[in-house]
Amino acid sequence: MCAISKNKAWWRICACCSRPSRLSSPDGGPIDMAPRSVPAAITMRKIRLTQADALLVGVGAPRQERWIQAHAAATGTTVVVGVGGLFDYYAGNIARAPLWMRRSGLEWLFRLLQEPRRLARRYLVGNWVFMMRVIGDRLRGNIRGKS
Repeated sequence: MCAISKNKAWWRICACCSRPSRLSSPDGGPIDMAPRSVPAAITMRKIRLTQADALLVGVGAPRQERWIQAHAAATGTTVVVGVGGLFDYYAGNIARAPLWMRRSGLEWLFRLLQEPRRLARRYLVGNWVFMMRVIGDRLRGNIRGKS
């Protein structure tokens, strides 16, 4: 489990250790990084000082994937995972869909209704573009079905 803060930092990295009693940074708080304000070497040093086995990066796609690609090796952790908005969910900053919507696979619709400006392009355009590309690859024989 990670230490979760309700603070809305633009960049937040939470280091999780194999021992549940030792979480986050050496001073007990999450490791915050504002773009360009903290040199990468200082941030990597803070993460290495935690002696974490796993690092959960929750800054949203595609920033977290770029950050992981650029810095994972320097963190000294065994596993680095991008978790998107996980911390916001657990901190209670983002409401979850009702159970019936989650069980029906409609949580995306609930989220779209909550944040239409931010998510409309992702869900209404991006998903369709992705599906058309998958179908096109399948028709061209680039993707095989189950054997």
